[in-house]
Formats: sequence, structure tokens, C-alpha cells
Amino acid sequence: GQNELNDKLRAWFNFSQDGVLGIGRSDTAFSTTISFEELAFWYYSTKVAYMRGDRLHVPNAVVEESLKIGDITGEVDGDYIVWS
Repeated sequence: GQNELNDKLRAWFNFSQDGVLGIGRSDTAFSTTISFEELAFWYYSTKVAYMRGDRLHVPNAVVEESLKIGDITGEVDGDYIVWS
């Protein structure tokens, strides 16, 4: 019906002149861009995470339970991270 059509119209796809694809919705602050060099996630105009080459870049993160780096695991224990 009309509500379903309105939901579809809020989503947008945009190709820039340099070939960057932008994907988002008009009712949220989040969007994604895909270029030949990177995949990026945006919150308003702030790039919050991106993948370039073989690396994932996350300037700020909240780890709620555990984080594994190579063979080392960090687990949240109250206000601390215990590494093992």
C-alpha cells in the first residue's frame, strides 16, 4: 500500500561523478559509501568505520564482551579488560 511505497522512497542510492556509491535512508543518520578504494560507514558526516585494502579501521569502538587479537583474547570484567 501507500505506507510501503513511502518506506521505499525514503531509501536512496547515489552515484557520484567519481564512481562512489552512496546508500542510505532519509529517516536515519547512518549511510554507507562504496568506492574502488574503500567501504565506509557514516554517522551524519562522520566516518565511523571503513575498510581499505586488507584493513578494517574503527577509530572508536565499544567492546561489550570479548576481543581477540591474534592469539590473545581480552574479556570484559567489570571496568577492566582481562587479557589471556
